Amino acid sequence: MRFISVSEEFFPELWTLQLAYKEEIGEEAPCEADRLHLEEALRQKSILFYGAVAESSLVAVCSVCRIFSTFNYRAGGVFEDFYIRPAYRHQGIARQLAAFAWHESGVSSLTVGCAPVTRECIAPLVFACLWVPFWPTSRRKQKARPLLSFQSLSMPRAHKKSSQRGAFL
Repeated sequence: MRFISVSEEFFPELWTLQLAYKEEIGEEAPCEADRLHLEEALRQKSILFYGAVAESSLVAVCSVCRIFSTFNYRAGGVFEDFYIRPAYRHQGIARQLAAFAWHESGVSSLTVGCAPVTRECIAPLVFACLWVPFWPTSRRKQKARPLLSFQSLSMPRAHKKSSQRGAFL
């Protein structure tokens, strides 16, 4: 298994995974115009896709759209489109792919956008995958704060002197 930044060469497989994702969550399939918009957004890097490749096929995917976040006054991201082919689930790919996407995107925090039907599946990943360190001004023990959060939850702000990311767990 290798993890990649999805480029235009993988677009046909990415589109196949998008269709499978929409079907699984019960949403209407995107149309040809949607496909063209997504292809252009990928080309312009308006959306960044990351994937897991097994035997030269894209088997898992997620996206990050970069934003500016007042969470810590740095680049943040919106984490979406998380899908793993059923045959590859429950093998630890989810955490590895999420960590890879966070690291490669260069964002300091992520907000999760997900369909209500996928919220319970994503929750363990959100709260177990990535952590950002918090450096207190006193000599107290270092604390950790979750890096990923659902859109409806607010996150405590990391100390302003914090410029490093947390370790992957």
